[in-house]
Amino acid sequence: MFSESGFPVCSADEIAHRLLEKENPEAYEVLKIFGSGIADKNGEICRGKLGKLVFNSVPLMKKLESIMHPVIKSEMERFFAENPVCAVENALLFKMGMQNDFDKIVLVKCPEAIREKNIAARGISSSAAEKIFSFQPDAFYAAQKERPDIFLIENNGSVPALREKTQKLICGQWGWRL
Repeated sequence: MFSESGFPVCSADEIAHRLLEKENPEAYEVLKIFGSGIADKNGEICRGKLGKLVFNSVPLMKKLESIMHPVIKSEMERFFAENPVCAVENALLFKMGMQNDFDKIVLVKCPEAIREKNIAARGISSSAAEKIFSFQPDAFYAAQKERPDIFLIENNGSVPALREKTQKLICGQWGWRL
């Protein structure tokens, strides 16, 4: 939705997915640590297999994060240098210690029932989703203590309603126009 408003958008997930592609050094490192059992027949890392390992083990998740987070941060910083006014999608912003890299932070919160419905539509079981969310702490409440300039958008309706709330924040609260 920020992209629709003209903002260049950097996605931490897209960076992570790209880093896990076969030709990247991070993919090699992940395969070295986690073993060939996480690869498909073409030698590509299967994110589903990797996820089953790391979302069931805090130590394994920490190993993965130690490989991925520094490179993701570096890639994001390069993006910021090229796009000083931009938007960033990063569910682990606070966990990665990047919250002070931004002038403003917008968090989107979704009621659990809606979140579960959206997750089920993507083919993720509720037990798998619970494990994933356990590694993504509720950033808003932690962030409120650190920074009072954090904005919350409640995603409790339709996509058009979310789009309207986002546009009001971009254009109304900040008066941004690109």
